[in-house]
Amino acid sequence: MIAWVIGMMALYLAALTLKSSHNPLTTSLTFGPRARTTVASATADLEACLEDCRSQLRGGLRIEDNDQAKSAEILRLHSESIMPLEHRIYLPDISPDDRKAAIVAIARSLDVVEEAARGPLLAGSKCTLADASFFPSMALFAQVLVPHFGWTPWTSEALFYRRPRLHAWFELMKYEAAAVEVEEAVEAKLQALQVNWEAVAMEVPTSRIRTFPSHTF
Repeated sequence: MIAWVIGMMALYLAALTLKSSHNPLTTSLTFGPRARTTVASATADLEACLEDCRSQLRGGLRIEDNDQAKSAEILRLHSESIMPLEHRIYLPDISPDDRKAAIVAIARSLDVVEEAARGPLLAGSKCTLADASFFPSMALFAQVLVPHFGWTPWTSEALFYRRPRLHAWFELMKYEAAAVEVEEAVEAKLQALQVNWEAVAMEVPTSRIRTFPSHTF
């Protein structure tokens, strides 16, 4: 156990040191009735999957809400600023402008969560309801924003660029078997959605419009 804790803290400290372009399409996508039904069904499946994943983590993690105020703060940020936008990054019939606006809003909200996070987990040293709720969203973003919207690793547009607390937290969470299962479940549901990423993908740079958290300077 001591070795595990040392390893976790080493990973956290390493993440703290991290400094971490597809053209938008202007044509709309059209679907026949059967295709629209298939898309709607797959989309509902993914939304249900994300909720199931949150429930799975609430049961699979050792939840200890010692700092209920901090956990509640991050839960509020997640439910109000991030969850309502999740579907806009993968639904095929969202306009390019609306999709881009949603991704920019997500980037700004992630910076707010980064500032609020306490480390090494979101609300401190113990898993809380905030961790269980937020992890499926981050698994989705890692599998969609990174490969399809220009959030390229090791660049100023990377998912974790100047988000060291979220980076350390995400890597720590993946030591939990329940979190690994959630990542796999999200990946499987995304594949079932069968999005034509070549038609949807675009570059959405956000580094120039972000307000970087104060502790990242």
